Amino acid sequence: MYRVLVADADVGRAQSYRRFLMEEGYQVETTTGAVECLLRLHDACPDVLLLSTSLLWGGADGLLETLWEEGGAGDVVPVILLGDSTAEPPRHLLRAPVVAYLPTPVPPHHLLARLEAALKVGLPLAAR
Repeated sequence: MYRVLVADADVGRAQSYRRFLMEEGYQVETTTGAVECLLRLHDACPDVLLLSTSLLWGGADGLLETLWEEGGAGDVVPVILLGDSTAEPPRHLLRAPVVAYLPTPVPPHHLLARLEAALKVGLPLAAR
């Protein structure tokens, strides 16, 4: 069973993704802040991180910067970045281990397809 960590300040959206992915057979945890997310990544690293750009307490950019500094892209799980559909993709964040950028709200079947693609690759795409 694959493990997914959903890190999103929007609790309702995170729970919606959690329910859907659990129904599809994934083990899913959620968090709303960057500090808690970082702790969970260190304690029990998931297979994929769904990371919202709206993450609290350090934000997605701070969390990704910490991951890049700590271990390099090759040691980090694939990240699917979730962002506001009305905003431009944050180009400075679109590097390994980020394998996809999806504007929210993401239709469940589209999220599942990108998640499965990230798992098939195994390593972040940009690190290959």
